[in-house]
Amino acid sequence: MTPADLDRWREYVERRCGLSFGSRLRVLAAAVDSTAEIARTTPDALFPAVDRRPALWSALFEQLLNGETKFFRDGPGLAALTGFVLPDLRGRRGTSNTRLSLWSAGCSTGQEPYTLAMVCLADEATRGWDVRVRATDVCQSSLERAAAGVYRDFETRSVPPAYRDRFFEPVSDTAFRVTDEVRSVVSFARLDLTADAVGDADQDVIVCENVLIYYGPEAKAAILAKLAAALAPGGYLFLGAVERIGVAPPGLDPVRLDDVWMYRRPT
Repeated sequence: MTPADLDRWREYVERRCGLSFGSRLRVLAAAVDSTAEIARTTPDALFPAVDRRPALWSALFEQLLNGETKFFRDGPGLAALTGFVLPDLRGRRGTSNTRLSLWSAGCSTGQEPYTLAMVCLADEATRGWDVRVRATDVCQSSLERAAAGVYRDFETRSVPPAYRDRFFEPVSDTAFRVTDEVRSVVSFARLDLTADAVGDADQDVIVCENVLIYYGPEAKAAILAKLAAALAPGGYLFLGAVERIGVAPPGLDPVRLDDVWMYRRPT
């Protein structure tokens, strides 16, 4: 593709879904070329076809997303969750409300929501609570893999031994499945943060890490407004380290805990 062709694709994708590329134009070019191969056509012929054929747009869009993730990825954030957020929620609620709602917004292939579920199921602060983890992503193929809950041995390397022993079961010599105890509290659904409604203000904890970095300023602001509105009073929002720079989610107060920044909806 010529620079003009690539710029045309960039403007189209940014307008349609809010993704911003900046220095990632090679990612866009590779996704267009790959989708054109799938459609057995050229990038030029693909351009008008994407509008007419939803399957082609889905194929292109999924290749533009970076689904890289792993279990227990954000150590400081999980420490803040177990050491501060969960005790704070329990201290304010007592025994009057023992339902805990968490949302992994941009869950990819499931490692993040399963990690949240395992941490909450094992934590003393939430013992006996009704834990529910909502997991959403825009990529249908990632959601299908996440729902299966099966991971290669290499993919579970970051799971602490105590959690691996309790919450995983072998399905072969090289693969493990998340146990039914964990899977029963996690629900997966497709959701586009830029286009879809996100639900009522009932989330106690929202984790949206390494998602906003792919969007332009307008789309990012719109997503942050949705996330803030979805928090229950006293609820907490976790963002990725880079995503917090220059960010002020509307209606939320920043909370600094050692090297972790969070945002809290006032009660």
